[in-house]
Amino acid sequence: MNIETLKTKATLYQISQMLKIKPPAVYKWAKTGKIPELRLYQLRELRPEWFAPPPINKDV
Repeated sequence: MNIETLKTKATLYQISQMLKIKPPAVYKWAKTGKIPELRLYQLRELRPEWFAPPPINKDV
């Protein structure tokens, strides 16, 4: 998951609150474009539905 996809799920401030870290740390991710692997792991544990693959449309 990249930072742009993450921003569609929640605001950066909300993400900082979920992870119990200071907001500037999350805003730094937006600047660098990189989310630390440990934080991605934490997000996967807290919000697995954000990482689920999209449903397959069998009508196509």
